[in-house]
Amino acid sequence: MSLDTPIRNEIPKKNLRYAVAGIFLMCTYFLGVATLSSGSMKVEESLASQLICADDSWTNLPVALNNPDQDCPTVAEAIIDIQAIEAGKQGLLYGNVRVWPSGELGAAAVNTGIAQRSLSISLENLGETAWYIEGKRLIGGRAITIPLKSRAQINDYPFDKYSGDWQARISPSGEYSPFLSTITVGERDIYGWQIEINPLKFTEDQNFQKVVNQSGSVGFSWNVSRSGIFKISVALLVLTMIIGVFAAIVLSSSILHERRPPTLTALSWLATSLFALVEIRSRFPGRPPMGIKLDTIFTYPIIAILLFLIVLHTYLWVKRDDWNMKNVYSNQE
Repeated sequence: MSLDTPIRNEIPKKNLRYAVAGIFLMCTYFLGVATLSSGSMKVEESLASQLICADDSWTNLPVALNNPDQDCPTVAEAIIDIQAIEAGKQGLLYGNVRVWPSGELGAAAVNTGIAQRSLSISLENLGETAWYIEGKRLIGGRAITIPLKSRAQINDYPFDKYSGDWQARISPSGEYSPFLSTITVGERDIYGWQIEINPLKFTEDQNFQKVVNQSGSVGFSWNVSRSGIFKISVALLVLTMIIGVFAAIVLSSSILHERRPPTLTALSWLATSLFALVEIRSRFPGRPPMGIKLDTIFTYPIIAILLFLIVLHTYLWVKRDDWNMKNVYSNQE
């Protein structure tokens, strides 16, 4: 070969295949993440739309419920905002309820309403279940806390699913005046959850621009599950734990086959890995309780393997007889 011939650094085909496979996996990951939602809420159309006073369907109501002198039909509209979901030992759905009166009941304001007639509301809540709204007053809101059904499903984290429903009854207080009730649920994405909201059906429901009830009954049901981004986050943390213990096994195997010597550095690294594993487990999104199925399959076996490897490395290090070769040579002389 001539000295003028350039030297080519060719990449081995095997390494090139690994590089292509790695690029493909990264592209697949980012494509999957881009198409997944961090949280979504799907509310049935009749629940998502608020009451529209100018809708032509209200003209079919009796005059007692839709007085031509009023701008709106006489309807008490319950506005529900779901704010958070807590899954675990308790399993709770947190929200806020407001009442917007219309017609002879009052008028809606920017974030509240003004009641012309007094109303009594009984609602499902872990706290106060009775709400009295005085006439000629501004209407505020009430926080509601609702238990999730199937709370034991946390054992299937992050594939746990929950369901439940909520009901309330709005009734006149004081001088009787006929009115209708309806419910609206605001769409608000909550990180980590896929939520589906549907209306509850009652015997005295009527369909107009919104479903209204003559007896004052309103309610909704829900189904919730973890979002795709949430599941990927958990999967990556579990994969980190698996890779860590796999590296510890490879290192220990190399020492047992005498391809590498036992060292204090390796022992320290194993101990640090054990503490890092506990920290990773505490960082699982949603803070699931210890003892779930995921711990039984991954966390506890990995902890047991690391503890065994720490004991094994300690034994191999203590057994090593060449750690102080300088003093050995001095004594031989």
